[in-house]
Amino acid sequence: MHAGGRAEMHYARSAIPWRSDLQQRGLFTQHSGRWRSDRGSTLELPAHCLLWCELAAAETWHFTAAAAAAPASALWLGFTPD
Repeated sequence: MHAGGRAEMHYARSAIPWRSDLQQRGLFTQHSGRWRSDRGSTLELPAHCLLWCELAAAETWHFTAAAAAAPASALWLGFTPD
C-alpha cells in the first residue's frame, strides 16, 4: 500500500536488469546475492536485507542471487512522492 505518490513492486529475477523512472528505489532480498547499478556501485547483500536509495531514478539495477536455483530472489521497489 502507498499514499501520496506513485509506487511499484516487481519480482527481481536473478541477473535480469531493472530500470525505473521512480525517484526512490529499493531492493528487498529473499536470498543473498550481489546488487550493482550501472553507475558502478556494487554491494554483497545478505538474505532479508533492504537496500534503499532516495535518488535513483533512471539507473539500471541488477541483482544476482548467490544460489543459482533461486528464480524469484528479491523484490524491486520504487516510489515517487506527489
